[in-house]
Amino acid sequence: MAGVSSKNKRKLSEENRMFQENWEEEYFVVPNKKGSATYLICKESFILKKYNIIRHYTKKHESFDSIYSPGSLMRKEKLNSFKKSLQQQQSVMSVAVSQDAAVTTASYKICYIFSKHMKPFTDAEIVKECFISAFSLLFDKFSNKNQIISEIKKMQLSDSTCIRRIENIAKRIYNRTVEDLKNCKCFSLAFDSSTDISGTSQCSIFVRYCTDQNSINEDLLKFIPTKGQTRGLDYLNVITNFLDNNDIDIKKLVCVCTDGCPSMTGCDKGFISLLKKQYNLINILSFHFFFNCPLFANNVHVNIFM
Repeated sequence: MAGVSSKNKRKLSEENRMFQENWEEEYFVVPNKKGSATYLICKESFILKKYNIIRHYTKKHESFDSIYSPGSLMRKEKLNSFKKSLQQQQSVMSVAVSQDAAVTTASYKICYIFSKHMKPFTDAEIVKECFISAFSLLFDKFSNKNQIISEIKKMQLSDSTCIRRIENIAKRIYNRTVEDLKNCKCFSLAFDSSTDISGTSQCSIFVRYCTDQNSINEDLLKFIPTKGQTRGLDYLNVITNFLDNNDIDIKKLVCVCTDGCPSMTGCDKGFISLLKKQYNLINILSFHFFFNCPLFANNVHVNIFM
């Protein structure tokens, strides 16, 4: 009825419908992972409601009762045959899905190696060509040679695909690092400021932290653009806003390392001085030195496939 409130409508999840074991032999149906019933004869699925199951069986498969009499041995053998056939189909599908997942993972690992060694993504297709040529010789006497080569050909290694892979890897590393910083015991930060070709000042943030499992990790956390002025207060606002937006407790900060520029090291209005005053981090350690950001970032090793 139109006037009935939607709050009074029954939900399927609240009806607690259960699959009845006798339905298998009576109507050739089995439960599936989606919480419904699958007909072994036509592979169609229906909700766990006896009326719907009986109606479909009597309209579509009523002839089975005359061929395979209810309770007969032939009916039970036919049921077992249907169930074995369904299990074989499901196993084939699961193998295909696992193989596709392995091909995708291999593609990610190759893209990660290319990125780590700063090689152009346009060369990734050459790697697949080398694989095929080498494996054609190395696995020439193997019975599954064609299957191996077929799996290699499935790998997607175009330059656009590699870019998407690296973007996904970067997001995963970033999200995992931020999550670790939320739960870590303490962490230290290293900053380096530079100016890009458009004249925008970029602040590079490197992090080193101790996890709750007492392991030490380090990584390039983020590049943050600092538009406008680059005073100590501007750096403080940009960095503290980043920590606050990601729910990272700044009280866990125990050490800061900067590139030694005046906006970082000034005794009154420098970033470190303002940080100590505003957050009462009097005992925080501070160092200043020059380091090569690209070299440092390239040497940081993170296992992204764990």
